[in-house]
Amino acid sequence: MYALDGTRRIPEHQLDWLAGYEGSAPVRVGNAAAGQLQLDVWGEVLDGLHQSRLAGIDADEDAWDLHLALLDYLEKRWAEPDNGLWEARGPRRHFVHSKVMAWVGVDRAVQAVERFGMRGRLHRWKALREQIHAEVCERGFDRSRGTFTQFYGSKGLDAALLLIPAVGFLPGTTPAVVPTVDAVREELCQDGFVCATAPTPTAGSTDSEERRGRSSPARSGSSTRWWEPDATTRRGLSSSVCSSSETTWASSARSTTARPSASWAQTRRSRLRQLTIVTSAVSRSPRRAGESGGPDPGVPSAPRRLLRGRICPSGRR
Repeated sequence: MYALDGTRRIPEHQLDWLAGYEGSAPVRVGNAAAGQLQLDVWGEVLDGLHQSRLAGIDADEDAWDLHLALLDYLEKRWAEPDNGLWEARGPRRHFVHSKVMAWVGVDRAVQAVERFGMRGRLHRWKALREQIHAEVCERGFDRSRGTFTQFYGSKGLDAALLLIPAVGFLPGTTPAVVPTVDAVREELCQDGFVCATAPTPTAGSTDSEERRGRSSPARSGSSTRWWEPDATTRRGLSSSVCSSSETTWASSARSTTARPSASWAQTRRSRLRQLTIVTSAVSRSPRRAGESGGPDPGVPSAPRRLLRGRICPSGRR
């Protein structure tokens, strides 16, 4: 994570003497998320590189090496709990969206080999892709309510679940995705916007202020409102699909994975071009004397937050 001037160390502290906009205390300076683990980012970056190939954007000689380095890190850490897309301040969890994006990262590597002739460990990556998919379908799905959940073992929802069909993890018409989309629309929609999470302890945070903020349409709705109509258009209306046996949706989807949407691909290509500009500017920024390179030495030298600009909540650009 970088500040506007390229600073790489941005510790967070609280300004207790300020009430905040319309009483929205606490007011914080810096960003504690700089020290968080957010595994979804790796899938987003790897998908961005994949979209660049699909768009025919010329890659330099180091692009595939970067891809392999990021994938190697993801292979080692995908099974760990993290702080998730919404930067939860509570304990780390096995967020479903993070696992789905880990699957995306591995899937795009498989496609790079199969579709673009890149060198790689195809059989190993296919096995890992299958493993992640099976785990998410088993541990991230609540059979009692028939929906995916925010994290393993919870019953809460997450707006990011709407991206499951968009990234190609499962088709939008499967009996697992249809009720998930319906549940998100029913429980997280407020005044035409989609909240990131519900204001309950299952949202993954022990901080009541954090839960209240994430459940506010003013804070999260503008970032998620386009996910819902995209997911809704993929639902399908065939009753035969919705009444299918629950044991068939995971296995059939893994063999016939839905391809990402055109709108998703266009967004990725646009963000990739912005990424080129941003990373170029950051690389030219002089590091201040004594400045730390960040709290996680295991991360490759490339900027850790290469591609967060998809459609992010207020204050996270």
